[in-house]
Amino acid sequence: MATSLDLWTIILIVSLSHSFFVINLLFIRKEHHRQEGKWLLFLLLLLFWLQLEFLSIRWPFEVLLNLFYGTRHGSWLIMGPLFYFYLKSLIGISIAKEEYLYLIPFFLFSLLFPLFLQDFLSFRQVHYGMLTPFDKRPDTINLWQYVYSSVFVGQFLYLTFFLYKSRLLIHNYQEKLKNTYAEIEEGNVKWLKVLWNGMLIILMLATLFLNLLFFTEIYRRHMDYLYVIPSSVLVYTISYKLFGVSLPRPENGGKYQKSGLKAEVAKAYEAQLKQLIEKEKPYLKNGLQLKDLAENMSVSTHQLSEVLNKHMKTTFFDLINSYRVEEAKLKIRKENQYTLLHIAHESGFSNKTSFVNAFKKFEGKTPSQYLKNQN
Repeated sequence: MATSLDLWTIILIVSLSHSFFVINLLFIRKEHHRQEGKWLLFLLLLLFWLQLEFLSIRWPFEVLLNLFYGTRHGSWLIMGPLFYFYLKSLIGISIAKEEYLYLIPFFLFSLLFPLFLQDFLSFRQVHYGMLTPFDKRPDTINLWQYVYSSVFVGQFLYLTFFLYKSRLLIHNYQEKLKNTYAEIEEGNVKWLKVLWNGMLIILMLATLFLNLLFFTEIYRRHMDYLYVIPSSVLVYTISYKLFGVSLPRPENGGKYQKSGLKAEVAKAYEAQLKQLIEKEKPYLKNGLQLKDLAENMSVSTHQLSEVLNKHMKTTFFDLINSYRVEEAKLKIRKENQYTLLHIAHESGFSNKTSFVNAFKKFEGKTPSQYLKNQN
Protein backbone atom coordinates (compact mmCIF):
# COMPACT_ATOMS: atom_id res chain seq x y z
CA MET A 1 0.00 0.00 0.00
CA ALA A 2 1.29 3.46 -0.89
CA THR A 3 2.21 5.71 2.00
CA SER A 4 1.95 9.04 0.18
CA LEU A 5 0.58 10.57 -2.97
CA ASP A 6 3.03 10.28 -5.86
CA LEU A 7 2.90 11.70 -9.38
CA TRP A 8 1.30 8.56 -10.85
CA THR A 9 -1.46 8.57 -8.26
CA ILE A 10 -2.16 12.25 -8.96
CA ILE A 11 -2.38 11.45 -12.70
CA LEU A 12 -4.87 8.69 -11.90
CA ILE A 13 -6.97 11.08 -9.80
CA VAL A 14 -7.05 13.54 -12.71
CA SER A 15 -8.07 10.74 -15.07
CA LEU A 16 -10.84 9.67 -12.70
CA SER A 17 -12.10 13.24 -12.55
CA HIS A 18 -12.23 13.33 -16.34
CA SER A 19 -14.05 9.98 -16.46
CA PHE A 20 -16.58 11.25 -13.94
CA PHE A 21 -17.11 14.39 -16.04
CA VAL A 22 -17.67 12.35 -19.23
CA ILE A 23 -20.14 10.02 -17.52
CA ASN A 24 -22.13 12.99 -16.22
CA LEU A 25 -22.03 14.57 -19.67
CA LEU A 26 -23.67 11.44 -21.08
CA PHE A 27 -26.54 11.91 -18.63
CA ILE A 28 -26.85 15.63 -19.31
CA ARG A 29 -26.96 15.10 -23.07
CA LYS A 30 -29.33 12.14 -22.55
CA GLU A 31 -27.09 9.98 -24.74
CA HIS A 32 -27.90 7.01 -22.49
CA HIS A 33 -31.44 7.03 -23.95
CA ARG A 34 -30.01 5.79 -27.24
CA GLN A 35 -29.06 2.12 -27.54
CA GLU A 36 -25.38 2.74 -28.28
CA GLY A 37 -25.24 5.47 -25.62
CA LYS A 38 -26.50 3.04 -23.00
CA TRP A 39 -23.75 0.49 -23.68
CA LEU A 40 -21.13 3.24 -23.89
CA LEU A 41 -22.23 4.48 -20.49
CA PHE A 42 -21.87 0.99 -18.99
CA LEU A 43 -18.42 0.63 -20.57
CA LEU A 44 -17.27 3.98 -19.19
CA LEU A 45 -18.64 3.10 -15.74
CA LEU A 46 -16.62 -0.12 -15.83
CA LEU A 47 -13.41 1.69 -16.78
CA PHE A 48 -14.13 4.23 -14.04
CA TRP A 49 -14.63 1.41 -11.54
CA LEU A 50 -11.35 -0.30 -12.54
CA GLN A 51 -9.42 2.95 -12.16
CA LEU A 52 -11.10 3.67 -8.83
CA GLU A 53 -10.29 0.14 -7.68
CA PHE A 54 -6.63 0.61 -8.52
CA LEU A 55 -6.58 4.00 -6.77
CA SER A 56 -8.01 2.35 -3.63
CA ILE A 57 -4.96 0.07 -3.57
CA ARG A 58 -2.48 2.92 -4.13
CA TRP A 59 -4.31 5.31 -1.81
CA PRO A 60 -2.33 6.19 1.36
CA PHE A 61 -5.40 5.25 3.44
CA GLU A 62 -6.73 1.73 3.77
CA VAL A 63 -9.98 1.03 1.90
CA LEU A 64 -11.89 -1.94 3.29
CA LEU A 65 -14.81 -1.90 0.85
CA ASN A 66 -14.73 -5.26 -0.93
CA LEU A 67 -16.31 -3.79 -4.06
CA PHE A 68 -13.01 -2.09 -4.90
CA TYR A 69 -11.23 -5.39 -5.47
CA GLY A 70 -13.40 -6.64 -8.32
CA THR A 71 -10.43 -7.51 -10.55
CA ARG A 72 -9.74 -10.40 -8.16
CA HIS A 73 -13.36 -11.48 -8.62
CA GLY A 74 -13.27 -11.33 -12.41
CA SER A 75 -14.68 -7.86 -13.06
CA TRP A 76 -13.07 -7.89 -16.54
CA LEU A 77 -15.57 -10.60 -17.49
CA ILE A 78 -18.02 -7.86 -18.40
CA MET A 79 -15.64 -5.70 -20.43
CA GLY A 80 -15.75 -7.90 -23.55
CA PRO A 81 -19.56 -8.18 -23.73
CA LEU A 82 -20.04 -4.44 -23.10
CA PHE A 83 -17.57 -3.53 -25.83
CA TYR A 84 -19.16 -6.00 -28.26
CA PHE A 85 -22.68 -4.73 -27.50
CA TYR A 86 -21.55 -1.11 -27.95
CA LEU A 87 -20.07 -1.83 -31.38
CA LYS A 88 -23.18 -3.73 -32.49
CA SER A 89 -25.45 -0.87 -31.41
CA LEU A 90 -23.17 1.71 -32.99
CA ILE A 91 -23.40 0.10 -36.44
CA GLY A 92 -27.13 -0.54 -36.13
CA ILE A 93 -27.27 -4.27 -35.36
CA SER A 94 -29.72 -5.34 -32.67
CA ILE A 95 -28.50 -7.55 -29.83
CA ALA A 96 -30.05 -11.02 -29.81
CA LYS A 97 -31.72 -12.14 -26.58
CA GLU A 98 -29.41 -15.13 -26.21
CA GLU A 99 -26.38 -12.83 -26.36
CA TYR A 100 -27.29 -11.43 -22.94
CA LEU A 101 -26.15 -14.80 -21.58
CA TYR A 102 -22.60 -13.49 -22.09
CA LEU A 103 -23.16 -11.39 -18.95
CA ILE A 104 -23.78 -14.39 -16.67
CA PRO A 105 -20.10 -15.12 -15.75
CA PHE A 106 -19.68 -11.54 -14.50
CA PHE A 107 -22.82 -11.59 -12.37
CA LEU A 108 -21.88 -14.97 -10.88
CA PHE A 109 -18.18 -14.51 -10.11
CA SER A 110 -17.98 -10.74 -9.59
CA LEU A 111 -21.26 -9.95 -7.86
CA LEU A 112 -23.13 -13.00 -6.59
CA PHE A 113 -20.52 -15.42 -5.19
CA PRO A 114 -18.51 -12.73 -3.30
CA LEU A 115 -21.68 -11.85 -1.35
CA PHE A 116 -21.98 -15.36 0.09
CA LEU A 117 -18.35 -16.51 0.25
CA GLN A 118 -16.44 -15.17 3.25
CA ASP A 119 -12.62 -15.12 3.18
CA PHE A 120 -12.57 -17.19 0.01
CA LEU A 121 -9.29 -15.53 -1.05
CA SER A 122 -6.08 -16.41 0.78
CA PHE A 123 -3.86 -13.81 2.43
CA ARG A 124 -1.21 -14.29 -0.26
CA GLN A 125 -3.78 -13.89 -3.06
CA VAL A 126 -4.92 -10.56 -1.63
CA HIS A 127 -1.48 -9.15 -0.83
CA TYR A 128 0.86 -10.86 -3.32
CA GLY A 129 -1.27 -11.62 -6.33
CA MET A 130 -4.10 -13.85 -7.50
CA LEU A 131 -1.73 -16.31 -9.18
CA THR A 132 0.05 -17.31 -5.97
CA PRO A 133 -1.88 -20.64 -5.65
CA PHE A 134 0.00 -21.77 -8.76
CA ASP A 135 3.50 -21.02 -7.47
CA LYS A 136 5.72 -23.51 -5.65
CA ARG A 137 5.49 -22.02 -2.18
CA PRO A 138 3.74 -24.20 0.41
CA ASP A 139 0.34 -22.87 1.33
CA THR A 140 -3.10 -24.14 2.32
CA ILE A 141 -5.37 -23.46 -0.63
CA ASN A 142 -9.04 -24.39 -0.80
CA LEU A 143 -11.12 -25.07 -3.92
CA TRP A 144 -12.60 -21.57 -4.22
CA GLN A 145 -9.18 -19.98 -4.06
CA TYR A 146 -8.07 -22.12 -6.98
CA VAL A 147 -11.32 -21.31 -8.81
CA TYR A 148 -10.86 -17.56 -8.44
CA SER A 149 -7.22 -17.74 -9.48
CA SER A 150 -8.45 -19.44 -12.66
CA VAL A 151 -11.20 -16.84 -13.07
CA PHE A 152 -8.58 -14.11 -12.72
CA VAL A 153 -6.78 -15.49 -15.80
CA GLY A 154 -9.99 -16.50 -17.56
CA GLN A 155 -11.36 -12.95 -17.57
CA PHE A 156 -8.57 -11.88 -19.92
CA LEU A 157 -9.17 -14.88 -22.18
CA TYR A 158 -12.87 -13.98 -22.18
CA LEU A 159 -12.01 -10.47 -23.35
CA THR A 160 -9.82 -11.99 -26.09
CA PHE A 161 -12.83 -13.98 -27.34
CA PHE A 162 -14.95 -10.82 -27.63
CA LEU A 163 -12.19 -8.87 -29.33
CA TYR A 164 -12.13 -11.63 -31.95
CA LYS A 165 -15.92 -11.41 -32.37
CA SER A 166 -15.72 -7.62 -32.55
CA ARG A 167 -13.04 -7.76 -35.26
CA LEU A 168 -15.27 -10.03 -37.36
CA LEU A 169 -18.16 -7.62 -36.74
CA ILE A 170 -16.15 -4.66 -38.04
CA HIS A 171 -14.96 -6.62 -41.08
CA ASN A 172 -18.49 -7.73 -42.00
CA TYR A 173 -19.77 -4.19 -41.50
CA GLN A 174 -17.20 -2.80 -43.94
CA GLU A 175 -18.07 -5.47 -46.50
CA LYS A 176 -21.76 -4.59 -46.21
CA LEU A 177 -20.97 -0.91 -46.70
CA LYS A 178 -19.25 -1.81 -49.98
CA ASN A 179 -22.52 -3.34 -51.16
CA THR A 180 -24.43 -0.15 -50.37
CA TYR A 181 -22.18 2.85 -51.06
CA ALA A 182 -19.84 3.76 -53.90
CA GLU A 183 -17.77 5.87 -51.49
CA ILE A 184 -17.23 5.33 -47.79
CA GLU A 185 -16.23 8.08 -45.42
CA GLU A 186 -13.23 6.54 -43.69
CA GLY A 187 -13.20 8.90 -40.71
CA ASN A 188 -16.05 7.52 -38.63
CA VAL A 189 -15.62 3.95 -39.89
CA LYS A 190 -11.99 4.16 -38.80
CA TRP A 191 -13.30 5.07 -35.34
CA LEU A 192 -14.38 1.45 -34.87
CA LYS A 193 -10.81 0.30 -35.49
CA VAL A 194 -9.43 2.94 -33.12
CA LEU A 195 -11.69 1.65 -30.34
CA TRP A 196 -10.77 -1.96 -31.12
CA ASN A 197 -7.05 -1.21 -31.15
CA GLY A 198 -7.40 0.61 -27.83
CA MET A 199 -9.00 -2.44 -26.23
CA LEU A 200 -6.37 -4.71 -27.78
CA ILE A 201 -3.53 -2.60 -26.37
CA ILE A 202 -5.05 -2.77 -22.87
CA LEU A 203 -5.40 -6.56 -23.16
CA MET A 204 -1.84 -7.00 -24.46
CA LEU A 205 -0.34 -4.87 -21.68
CA ALA A 206 -2.41 -6.67 -19.03
CA THR A 207 -1.12 -9.98 -20.44
CA LEU A 208 2.44 -8.66 -20.37
CA PHE A 209 1.99 -7.64 -16.73
CA LEU A 210 0.66 -11.08 -15.77
CA ASN A 211 3.49 -12.87 -17.56
CA LEU A 212 6.14 -10.71 -15.92
CA LEU A 213 4.55 -11.26 -12.55
CA PHE A 214 4.07 -15.01 -12.87
CA PHE A 215 7.17 -16.16 -14.74
CA THR A 216 9.78 -13.77 -13.30
CA GLU A 217 8.21 -13.25 -9.85
CA ILE A 218 9.42 -9.65 -10.12
CA TYR A 219 6.92 -7.09 -8.92
CA ARG A 220 7.21 -3.33 -8.64
CA ARG A 221 4.22 -1.13 -7.96
CA HIS A 222 4.75 0.98 -11.08
CA MET A 223 4.29 -2.19 -13.19
CA ASP A 224 0.53 -1.98 -12.46
CA TYR A 225 0.37 1.14 -14.59
CA LEU A 226 1.11 -1.00 -17.66
CA TYR A 227 -2.62 -1.58 -18.11
CA VAL A 228 -4.17 1.06 -15.83
CA ILE A 229 -2.88 4.15 -17.64
CA PRO A 230 -3.91 2.80 -21.12
CA SER A 231 -7.46 2.37 -19.79
CA SER A 232 -7.37 6.06 -18.82
CA VAL A 233 -6.13 6.93 -22.32
CA LEU A 234 -9.04 4.95 -23.81
CA VAL A 235 -11.50 7.06 -21.81
CA TYR A 236 -9.86 10.25 -23.12
CA THR A 237 -10.05 8.83 -26.67
CA ILE A 238 -13.74 8.01 -26.32
CA SER A 239 -14.54 11.43 -24.91
CA TYR A 240 -12.68 13.10 -27.78
CA LYS A 241 -15.29 11.85 -30.24
CA LEU A 242 -18.13 11.18 -27.85
CA PHE A 243 -20.90 12.94 -29.79
CA GLY A 244 -19.32 13.08 -33.25
CA VAL A 245 -19.80 9.46 -34.33
CA SER A 246 -22.34 8.95 -37.09
CA LEU A 247 -21.81 5.70 -38.94
CA PRO A 248 -23.47 4.92 -42.27
CA ARG A 249 -25.95 2.07 -42.18
CA PRO A 250 -25.70 -0.62 -44.88
CA GLU A 251 -28.67 -2.22 -46.57
CA ASN A 252 -29.95 -5.25 -44.64
CA GLY A 253 -30.67 -8.18 -46.88
CA GLY A 254 -31.39 -11.86 -46.33
CA LYS A 255 -29.10 -14.74 -47.20
CA TYR A 256 -28.64 -15.37 -50.91
CA GLN A 257 -29.11 -19.08 -50.39
CA LYS A 258 -32.79 -18.40 -49.67
CA SER A 259 -33.24 -16.23 -52.74
CA GLY A 260 -35.59 -17.24 -55.52
CA LEU A 261 -33.54 -15.40 -58.15
CA LYS A 262 -32.97 -17.83 -61.03
CA ALA A 263 -29.75 -17.90 -63.04
CA GLU A 264 -31.36 -16.67 -66.26
CA VAL A 265 -33.06 -13.81 -64.44
CA ALA A 266 -29.78 -12.85 -62.75
CA LYS A 267 -28.05 -12.90 -66.15
CA ALA A 268 -30.71 -10.57 -67.55
CA TYR A 269 -30.27 -8.20 -64.61
CA GLU A 270 -26.52 -8.26 -65.14
CA ALA A 271 -26.92 -7.28 -68.78
CA GLN A 272 -29.41 -4.57 -67.84
CA LEU A 273 -27.01 -3.21 -65.22
CA LYS A 274 -24.05 -3.05 -67.62
CA GLN A 275 -26.18 -1.32 -70.25
CA LEU A 276 -27.42 1.23 -67.68
CA ILE A 277 -23.90 2.00 -66.47
CA GLU A 278 -22.31 2.31 -69.90
CA LYS A 279 -25.16 4.30 -71.45
CA GLU A 280 -26.21 6.68 -68.67
CA LYS A 281 -22.95 6.74 -66.64
CA PRO A 282 -24.59 6.98 -63.19
CA TYR A 283 -21.16 6.54 -61.61
CA LEU A 284 -20.44 10.21 -62.38
CA LYS A 285 -22.93 11.16 -59.68
CA ASN A 286 -21.42 11.93 -56.28
CA GLY A 287 -22.97 10.01 -53.38
CA LEU A 288 -24.32 7.22 -55.59
CA GLN A 289 -25.87 4.34 -53.64
CA LEU A 290 -27.01 0.84 -54.50
CA LYS A 291 -30.65 1.79 -54.05
CA ASP A 292 -30.30 4.44 -56.79
CA LEU A 293 -29.40 1.82 -59.39
CA ALA A 294 -31.98 -0.62 -58.03
CA GLU A 295 -34.76 1.96 -58.41
CA ASN A 296 -33.60 2.76 -61.94
CA MET A 297 -33.71 -0.95 -62.85
CA SER A 298 -36.97 -1.56 -60.94
CA VAL A 299 -35.45 -4.34 -58.84
CA SER A 300 -34.91 -4.69 -55.10
CA THR A 301 -31.59 -3.72 -53.52
CA HIS A 302 -31.25 -7.29 -52.27
CA GLN A 303 -31.64 -8.75 -55.77
CA LEU A 304 -29.16 -6.29 -57.25
CA SER A 305 -26.69 -6.99 -54.46
CA GLU A 306 -27.03 -10.72 -55.15
CA VAL A 307 -26.33 -10.18 -58.84
CA LEU A 308 -23.20 -8.22 -58.00
CA ASN A 309 -21.83 -10.48 -55.27
CA LYS A 310 -22.88 -13.93 -56.39
CA HIS A 311 -22.95 -13.69 -60.18
CA MET A 312 -20.55 -10.87 -61.05
CA LYS A 313 -18.18 -11.66 -58.16
CA THR A 314 -17.78 -8.03 -57.16
CA THR A 315 -19.23 -5.40 -54.83
CA PHE A 316 -21.17 -2.26 -55.65
CA PHE A 317 -18.24 -0.26 -54.28
CA ASP A 318 -15.68 -1.93 -56.58
CA LEU A 319 -17.92 -1.93 -59.63
CA ILE A 320 -18.67 1.80 -59.53
CA ASN A 321 -15.13 2.82 -58.68
CA SER A 322 -13.66 0.69 -61.47
CA TYR A 323 -15.77 2.68 -63.96
CA ARG A 324 -14.79 5.94 -62.26
CA VAL A 325 -11.10 5.08 -62.54
CA GLU A 326 -11.49 4.29 -66.25
CA GLU A 327 -13.26 7.63 -66.70
CA ALA A 328 -10.46 9.42 -64.85
CA LYS A 329 -7.79 7.72 -66.98
CA LEU A 330 -9.58 8.89 -70.11
CA LYS A 331 -9.78 12.47 -68.81
CA ILE A 332 -6.11 12.45 -67.77
CA ARG A 333 -5.10 11.48 -71.31
CA LYS A 334 -7.44 13.94 -73.05
CA GLU A 335 -7.88 16.79 -70.57
CA ASN A 336 -4.47 17.07 -68.93
CA GLN A 337 -4.85 20.85 -68.65
CA TYR A 338 -7.07 20.28 -65.60
CA THR A 339 -5.88 19.43 -62.09
CA LEU A 340 -6.20 15.89 -60.83
CA LEU A 341 -8.68 17.05 -58.18
CA HIS A 342 -10.89 18.53 -60.91
CA ILE A 343 -10.67 15.28 -62.87
CA ALA A 344 -11.53 13.31 -59.72
CA HIS A 345 -14.73 15.31 -59.19
CA GLU A 346 -15.63 15.09 -62.87
CA SER A 347 -15.20 11.30 -62.69
CA GLY A 348 -17.61 10.92 -59.76
CA PHE A 349 -15.26 10.97 -56.77
CA SER A 350 -16.24 13.34 -53.97
CA ASN A 351 -12.76 13.66 -52.45
CA LYS A 352 -9.10 13.17 -53.25
CA THR A 353 -8.55 10.32 -50.79
CA SER A 354 -11.22 8.11 -52.38
CA PHE A 355 -9.82 8.93 -55.81
CA VAL A 356 -6.24 7.99 -54.90
CA ASN A 357 -7.23 4.82 -53.06
CA ALA A 358 -9.41 3.56 -55.91
CA PHE A 359 -6.76 4.41 -58.51
CA LYS A 360 -4.08 2.53 -56.59
CA LYS A 361 -6.38 -0.47 -56.18
CA PHE A 362 -7.28 -0.85 -59.86
CA GLU A 363 -4.13 0.52 -61.50
CA GLY A 364 -1.44 -0.26 -58.95
CA LYS A 365 -0.24 3.35 -59.02
CA THR A 366 -1.39 6.78 -57.94
CA PRO A 367 -3.08 9.24 -60.34
CA SER A 368 0.08 11.40 -60.19
CA GLN A 369 2.24 8.47 -61.27
CA TYR A 370 -0.18 7.63 -64.06
CA LEU A 371 -0.15 11.26 -65.25
CA LYS A 372 3.66 11.31 -65.17
CA ASN A 373 3.80 8.15 -67.30
CA GLN A 374 1.41 9.69 -69.82
CA ASN A 375 3.51 12.83 -70.09
